[in-house]
Amino acid sequence: MQHQSGRRGHFHGSWRPNNRSNFYRGNGPAHNYTSGQHYSPQGNRFFSGTSSRPTSSFGQQGNRFSGYTRNIKCQLCYEYEHTTQQCSQLATHHMQANANLAFNTASSTTPVTWFPNTGANHHVTPDLVSMTSSEPYLRNDHLHVGGGKGLVISNIAHSKIRSPNRMYTLSNILHVPTIKKPLLSVQKFCLENNIFFEFHSSLFYVKDIMIKEVLLSGQSRDGLYVLSELSATSLPQAFSSTCLSTSADVWHCRLGHPSPRILHLLVKNKKVSCMSTQFNFPCPACPLGKSSRLTLKTTGHQTRAPLDLIFSDVWGPSPMLSSDGFRYFVIFVDAHTKFIWFYPLTAKSDVFVIFHQFQALVERQFSLKIKSVQTDWGGEYQKLNTYLKRLVFIIV
Repeated sequence: MQHQSGRRGHFHGSWRPNNRSNFYRGNGPAHNYTSGQHYSPQGNRFFSGTSSRPTSSFGQQGNRFSGYTRNIKCQLCYEYEHTTQQCSQLATHHMQANANLAFNTASSTTPVTWFPNTGANHHVTPDLVSMTSSEPYLRNDHLHVGGGKGLVISNIAHSKIRSPNRMYTLSNILHVPTIKKPLLSVQKFCLENNIFFEFHSSLFYVKDIMIKEVLLSGQSRDGLYVLSELSATSLPQAFSSTCLSTSADVWHCRLGHPSPRILHLLVKNKKVSCMSTQFNFPCPACPLGKSSRLTLKTTGHQTRAPLDLIFSDVWGPSPMLSSDGFRYFVIFVDAHTKFIWFYPLTAKSDVFVIFHQFQALVERQFSLKIKSVQTDWGGEYQKLNTYLKRLVFIIV
């Protein structure tokens, strides 16, 4: 097409739809169009939703574009020769946005049964239909199996393993039509999903690498571990029971012996279904499990004054030295006043010297004599035993 200078608005050149800044290219004058313009295939015309005619760089209207509105159809009244913005019904019509939504009511891919393999460095599958996406493998590489035979790789595919709470990625799966079973590379699957495997004799678990939560599980079948999407939905659920409603003491044992207040809140918020409303029932395990120390039986021995009976014991050795270099300590407990005297030791043999210091201190403090001493008859008290007998002390 040649440019004629006597006819204004005449187009000369070629149209480039990918060049947004300059729609025309040629030897003729360039025609600039405002934003929101569209291209009409009838007669190579451009039209705008807000302007009835295009404008050229000459500042005048192009006469070659007259009559283009006959091919326009209004999306509001479905009549021709005007746009939606020019429709007379636009002011009184309340438009409601809508869209067409397409979705599948069921999964389009068949769940794949994978066999975890610790010796494979790639995922391998013979079935390409079950993959979510794939592309041809253009290289001449082969998959080498245990016998040394090279198998042809046809495609590279990608897939996912779905569970109720999470989706697991399987990328760069080798499609080998001659392979017998789909192999899951354990090392690659762990890197892609931040998980780890825990294998047992008859089953295995897939756990989260951070919180150690069980995400998937599988059984051993004919000597091989099997992982499928069906196993992802059969994980053990907490607090599951065939009996929906039961007594309060049963829920107390199931939930780890919570306090009556906690159990009452669970029933009130309908977290558990309970047949009874009495939560102050006796539980023999709670006092034993929540007590800080074991209860001592009464001995029947009574003291009437301080120093009637002194208990003594040595603790050590400590795995670390104290700041002053001590590794042991000895305590003396008065049965009447429950006072405790604490002495650090560098060695067990220091008990003999420390007892002399303790005896001089308490006898001067209470103006009384020590009448009896009870120990565990350890080796550190053998030398002290001779001293106590000489002073006619009673050793219990």
